[in-house]
Amino acid sequence: MPAHQPEFIERCAGFTDLFEQLGLPSQPEQIADFISTHRPLSGDVLLADAPFWSSGQSQFIREQKQLDEPPWTLLIDQLSEALRNDTQPVPPNGSYMKLYYAPGTCALACWIALEWAGAEYEAVKADYASEEYRRINPLAAVPALDIGKERAMTQAPAILQYIADQYPQADIGSNPGLENAFELNETLAFLASDFHPAFWPFFMPYRYTTDESEAAKTAVKEAAYARVDRAMQHLDKLIANGKGHVYQGKRSIADAYAYVMARWTTYLPKTWQAYPHVAAFMQRMEQDEAVQRVLAAQKD
Repeated sequence: MPAHQPEFIERCAGFTDLFEQLGLPSQPEQIADFISTHRPLSGDVLLADAPFWSSGQSQFIREQKQLDEPPWTLLIDQLSEALRNDTQPVPPNGSYMKLYYAPGTCALACWIALEWAGAEYEAVKADYASEEYRRINPLAAVPALDIGKERAMTQAPAILQYIADQYPQADIGSNPGLENAFELNETLAFLASDFHPAFWPFFMPYRYTTDESEAAKTAVKEAAYARVDRAMQHLDKLIANGKGHVYQGKRSIADAYAYVMARWTTYLPKTWQAYPHVAAFMQRMEQDEAVQRVLAAQKD
């Protein structure tokens, strides 16, 4: 067997758990040997019907495909893809991800971060009402990030931090040092705990009153204006201190998060254009090619 490239071996490490479950040698080098030996698998043959499996292995693959639940389904699909084309790279361990989103939501911040990171991923529009999505995220909310593990990741700030940590070369996380890391966490906490909830009465007034009249709902929505304005003023100061960015004068996951939510002010009487530093920031973000790709793709 010819020597494998280090990158190929590293990528094969993503199949370790699956190969252990199948009772096969599961060291990355051994997985690389297996894939190289058996590729290319004809597109006319189901993976479970491939001649190199034992009956038990075939049964496991077939059952997991029928159940259609993570983590095995994603890994099985990735292995199938890798085996069918001898030029197709195997998704790297921890790098191939599936992001569940809904248009216009804070999940777009995670999508932008994945673009900035140069990650291998798939963006999937979530169907909140489906039982399938509730198995992925029992809270029936977005974002959710499936990396092929036992459960999907949830909560935008945590997912954003994961992306920044997973792709340090993208430099979209904190600057070095404990206090710098605290400042980014503090900023993300503001965005998640003060900025985001400020919009809830506006978008979901029925949650904040037992009076079902339109007048009551309108009053709740109007009460949100002051809370949003206070958060926007704070964001304006952060960007002024950050020399055009939300965090320490650099592009970061905080930029993506703030941008997506600041866009929501277009539904309010006072929009982001009324805050000078936010306005300049928003205009720069809208010129970003990754942001443009995400905004275009979410509409499809």
